[in-house]
Amino acid sequence: MGEIILHHLTQSRSHRIVCLLKELDLPFEFRVYQRDPVTSRSPAELQKIHPLGKSPVIEDQTGKVISESGTITEFLVSKYGANSELKPATADEEFEIRHLMTHAEGSMQPIEVLLYVTSKLRTGSATPFFIRPIARKIADGLDNGYAAPDLKLQLRYLDGLLAKNGTGWFVGNHISGADIMYSFCVGGAFRFTDVTPEKYPHICKWWDMIRERPAYKAANEAVKQAESLSKKAPAVQSNL
Repeated sequence: MGEIILHHLTQSRSHRIVCLLKELDLPFEFRVYQRDPVTSRSPAELQKIHPLGKSPVIEDQTGKVISESGTITEFLVSKYGANSELKPATADEEFEIRHLMTHAEGSMQPIEVLLYVTSKLRTGSATPFFIRPIARKIADGLDNGYAAPDLKLQLRYLDGLLAKNGTGWFVGNHISGADIMYSFCVGGAFRFTDVTPEKYPHICKWWDMIRERPAYKAANEAVKQAESLSKKAPAVQSNL
């Protein structure tokens, strides 16, 4: 059987899957795809792996193609995490981890996607110069009326969850799939709002814990290295 293959699109949610693979100490083959410089969309090559052309996508050791970050996380932890701290300790933990993973992708991430889109509307090269003043007004209306307040609401919710659990982690007294999923959301939130210890003390402590983990540091280095290589040759394969 071969290694797991991770199909990684630059600047995507695939980063947290790299982190998860490092946490599980799983060797994998890294295939990197560059975004279109104008549209920021994925290349056609990725659609050959999965019809939607989204990332992350993995192929397991049997050749099964699995998409969606939450599904990939649950699959990898279930199949390879029996002896890792990522494994839920109880059925209640397993339920709550699944609940929070769904929240990360279904409730929090879409807000950040909208904020990313509105930022592109203001300054992106795909927006014709002569309509940018109108585009900025539309973007500002979406941000101020909906996206920005909702992101702050989401962050208050996360801060409250961490305060209530009291261990520094979202579920139980150990890192879990919920922390992996939220790592991309919280990391992205810093781009769009002030995430400070004064406003969100528990999130900031948690974020420091995440960033200090060897797996997170190793994932950052692996992504940096693989994306750098992929600029020279599309869909670079790296065994990591």
